[in-house]
Amino acid sequence: RGVPVVTICTDDGPDEIKDTLSVLFGDQAPPFEILFDPDTKVVEDKFGTTLYPETWILDKHGTIRARFDGPRPWSGALPLEVIEMIGRPAGCAVPFNRGKPQGPDAHLCGVR
Repeated sequence: RGVPVVTICTDDGPDEIKDTLSVLFGDQAPPFEILFDPDTKVVEDKFGTTLYPETWILDKHGTIRARFDGPRPWSGALPLEVIEMIGRPAGCAVPFNRGKPQGPDAHLCGVR
């Protein structure tokens, strides 16, 4: 099954990342959507991001199911395991505010 991938870039726009994309993908378009947030309204205000890169895995309802700080080798088995986890009923189904889990079950998410 397909899993949509979106990246949020804090650069000013496509011209700033053109050379990087060219090195990574050549003449082909990236296989994911790139959104821009140069004022960091989304990454800081909504997700509380302070360390780049961060990877957030959300389920189809928008519930944050996993968070990874720093770079990760996404070409191995981990991405498949995370995608399979999203389909399971258990997980981190607690609300987040500014990147931190909230409420009485916040400790279940393991995010500090």
